[in-house]
Amino acid sequence: MSDQYTCIISSDSKHVVSNNQVQQAVAIIEATCLLTDDVSFNQFETLQFIDSGQNFSHVSCPYCNKEISEWWSEQMDELYASRFSNLYVNVPCCNITTMIGQLHYSWPCGFAQYEIRIKNLGESISAELLMKLEHLLETTLLLVYQRV
Repeated sequence: MSDQYTCIISSDSKHVVSNNQVQQAVAIIEATCLLTDDVSFNQFETLQFIDSGQNFSHVSCPYCNKEISEWWSEQMDELYASRFSNLYVNVPCCNITTMIGQLHYSWPCGFAQYEIRIKNLGESISAELLMKLEHLLETTLLLVYQRV
C-alpha cells in the first residue's frame, strides 16, 4: 500500500518562515488533524520542486492547454542544474514567458523553500484550518497531494 502525503507549501516560492511560526503551525495541525500518522517540517537549503508523486501525469500550457510534458521535463533538468535560480520559461506552443510553477499540472505542484508534510491524513484540511495557517505563516498556501 502506498503512503499519501499532504504537503503544505507557500504559493510564493521565496517565502520563508520563522521557527516560532513553524512550531505553532505544526501544533495547530496536530491538534486539529487527529487522523494522521505524522506531521513534519522540512526546510530546504535551496528551492525545491514539490511534486504530486504517483499522482503526477502531465503538464499543460496555461495559455492554450496543449500538453507540454516532454518539454517541461527538459526544462526541469536545466532549472535543476541551476538550482532553480530562475523559474521563468518560454512555453514552446505560445512563445509566452511564464513561471514554470504557473503551468497547469495534472495535480497541484509547486516550488518551495519549505514544506509542512502530513503523512496519511485521514481527512481533508478544512478551509478554516487553511485560513488559520495562512494567517499564521503570512502567505497564501498551496496543498500538494503526493502519493508515493
